Amino acid sequence: MIRSVCALFLLPGALHAQTYFQQHVAYTIQVELDDSTHVLRGQEEFVYTNNSSVALDTIHLHLWPNAYRDHRSALCKQLDAQNQLDLHFAKQEDRGEIDGLAFADLQGPLTWGYHPVHPDIGWLLLREPLGPGQRVTIRTPFA
Repeated sequence: MIRSVCALFLLPGALHAQTYFQQHVAYTIQVELDDSTHVLRGQEEFVYTNNSSVALDTIHLHLWPNAYRDHRSALCKQLDAQNQLDLHFAKQEDRGEIDGLAFADLQGPLTWGYHPVHPDIGWLLLREPLGPGQRVTIRTPFA
């Protein structure tokens, strides 16, 4: 009898569960290494497919190289908590970051910016909402 009662309590939650989805992004990256300055310069294009059930007006981007930019990043804080202090005390010339970003769709430049607290997360305002199943092509230079 106890099993029946537990099953009744769990069933309503299962009925309201959301279907799993995952966004899809296909990248094309062209890059060159400047041996004298140790800088990668390139052009990235990605096709973002909205697999969610709602229209999106903003895409959030993880700008991984900025996790190494300074000691305020989430990565550095996590390493500090593990008593791994190499990144925290690294010299500026030994750090990494991404720069020179200028996001655009096929129609032209887009509005974008960095998360106010996390320098390794950016946001990109789409020209028009991207509906379920729709795709958008985004380009940016980078260094």
